[in-house]
Amino acid sequence: MLPYVWGVHAVRRLSAVAATIGTVEVIAGAVMACGFAGETLGVPRIAGGVVVLCGAVLAHRSHRAPDRVLA
Repeated sequence: MLPYVWGVHAVRRLSAVAATIGTVEVIAGAVMACGFAGETLGVPRIAGGVVVLCGAVLAHRSHRAPDRVLA
């Protein structure tokens, strides 16, 4: 219980981008379960992983410095 509470408090201190990218941990766990424990991933789980990855990429791109346009 204590590590969970510490994790919640840590997320409050992180930026939104870091917290979103931290959700990729779930995908890494699923991939490792496939590799080490022989688990299988169905279509809904793969689709959920794609949604999480897309969200992390969008969050990262939204906080990126804007490209400079030389005129």
